[in-house]
Amino acid sequence: MDAGGDGDYTEIQAAIAAGHTSIFVRDGTYTSNITVANHYTHITGASIDSILNCTINANGKDNLLFSNLTLGTTNGITLANCEYVLISNIYSLVANPINLTGCYNVMVDRCQFGTANSNYAITLTNGNRNCVQNCTCGGKGFCDINNENNLTIQRNYVAVTSYGIYSINSEYLKIQNNNITNCTSNAISVNNDIYGQIIGNYLHYNSAIDIYLNQATHDVVIHNHSHNAGSHGIELIDSNFNDITNNHMFTCTTSGIKLNNCQSCIINTNDISTCNVGIELMNGTCNCIISNNKVYNSTYHGITLDGNVGAILHNLINSNLCHDNGGTGIFLDNNSDRNTIQNNLCQSNDYGITIQINTCDENTIHDNHVYSNTTAQITDNGTTTDIVDNHS
Repeated sequence: MDAGGDGDYTEIQAAIAAGHTSIFVRDGTYTSNITVANHYTHITGASIDSILNCTINANGKDNLLFSNLTLGTTNGITLANCEYVLISNIYSLVANPINLTGCYNVMVDRCQFGTANSNYAITLTNGNRNCVQNCTCGGKGFCDINNENNLTIQRNYVAVTSYGIYSINSEYLKIQNNNITNCTSNAISVNNDIYGQIIGNYLHYNSAIDIYLNQATHDVVIHNHSHNAGSHGIELIDSNFNDITNNHMFTCTTSGIKLNNCQSCIINTNDISTCNVGIELMNGTCNCIISNNKVYNSTYHGITLDGNVGAILHNLINSNLCHDNGGTGIFLDNNSDRNTIQNNLCQSNDYGITIQINTCDENTIHDNHVYSNTTAQITDNGTTTDIVDNHS
């Protein structure tokens, strides 16, 4: 294949129409749109100077390869109902580079998406067992995911102007070991999913929330690094039975971790420093375990429970280290009822443990070590608080 006429064909579609399935594309510019007609079609460029100013479409074809090509001036690769596809070493200059619908076992590997993409570099819908890895992305957004199962997104570098990774209605989504920076919207946004894993991502200098879970269930968020987030490091809304463990949040503008109307989540062994508030339980959050976290150098409180809209009930705040926070180590406010505060160390804050208001009922504070706090060690303005066996 040679656009200048030195090969068997001057356009890729002509080779496909002649029945060829293994097509080598020499450097040059190709303008005729491509529709893949056969299974096992391989289109390989000599280098990124093999430029396609055309679209590539395939529907219901299996075992395809697209490699070493530049997507030039129009929409890129659109696949529907295809299986076992490798898209690798693609350099994109187009607005919508890769669109996958109903595809299985597609791998997008080592692709580069420049600043031209005006929506998302990769759109994935209704697929299963696909993978996006080792890519770099600029432009507006990286991955837009809808109703995918068993999708893996890993080892990508993303610096975009809107969302990094946005997912809705997916199951068994794995987002791991990505480097995401400078997003103006949420770096990772997961909505209405189940059994997802968000692991080992490095998220920095994003303007909004680094990891956002909305109506997520049974997700695991572990070993992520978030620093200099413009809002929360991790925020969960209306999300239940999730595990947030061993994450590191530093210098988040609002809070390190925030739960809003969440049930039965575990927040364990996280390291949170220099945020406005370390951990927030807000508005109807119940039956959660907050344990073994290290929260320090917050502008205000280390751990806050506030049921201003919906009571905060039956949470266990256990074995946390809260020190050198500008406000209170552990702070309960507005309808925080029947929570247990035990075995925590609150040291060198302004206040150690505070129940702020008489609408906080029947909380238990026991076996905590509370000392060297500037203004007070334990302050109780609640109703029927059980305070026993604390050490000051």
